[in-house]
Amino acid sequence: MNHMERIEREKVIVRDVDEYLAIKDQYDFRKKEQMYKQWNKHVFLPIQQQIHRQLHVIPVSEIEKKRRKQFQEYLDVSNRKQGQGVFRDIIIESDYDPLRSRSQYLQYTTKHIRDPLKADLDRIVFEKSITNSFNQTRSTAPINCNLSQVRQPRLHKRPAT
Repeated sequence: MNHMERIEREKVIVRDVDEYLAIKDQYDFRKKEQMYKQWNKHVFLPIQQQIHRQLHVIPVSEIEKKRRKQFQEYLDVSNRKQGQGVFRDIIIESDYDPLRSRSQYLQYTTKHIRDPLKADLDRIVFEKSITNSFNQTRSTAPINCNLSQVRQPRLHKRPAT
């Protein structure tokens, strides 16, 4: 093989690798885009809807009033404790408790939300629960046990992929 043939062959290899990398980049981009859409649909939007339902019934003026009251309380305590400082991560309830209004915070539940980005982790947990259930049953059950007597793990619905 002469020098020119070797150069041509290397050019073909480089072109093939470049083409492969471009296709892989497109695939990775589409996969990320699909993962984002799934996460948005199954995680973000359900949480956002819960928050929206709560916010929708509270007038903006009331929210602003509560916020101004909390800011003013913080400023009053800060001015009273000049030189000592008020820290939001160190709570001295007799001076200032930033968590006092916690009961008024918006709340949402993630109990029924299945994050599609954690599907692999959920599957591992599920498989371990089956294995643990089987091992516990096997070690305590009589040898001639009926399968209907085996304690079944809780099944979680997984979103369709």
